[in-house]
Amino acid sequence: MNKATLLQRVREAGVVGEGGAGFPAHVKYDAQVETVIANGCECEPLLYTDQHIMLRHADEIVAALAEDLATEFSPPVETPGSSPPSTGEPTAEPA
Repeated sequence: MNKATLLQRVREAGVVGEGGAGFPAHVKYDAQVETVIANGCECEPLLYTDQHIMLRHADEIVAALAEDLATEFSPPVETPGSSPPSTGEPTAEPA
């Protein structure tokens, strides 16, 4: 599914954020970003689902976020163990 189709389906479904303000999710999903924060904070004392998933599958989550950001939503991003994208600018040699 491409980004335009996803945004249209989310908008038509009336999906909103769960923060209480009812902010339209399609607006958030259409934003251009340079940084993604994967927030696993659980606000209820007996909920540990996000924390459990993020601890057990951290590498997969980071790889999926990097792939999505690199292919559809923004310029390529640096992933763990890779070199930063070249800017075409010469680099300074240490003195």
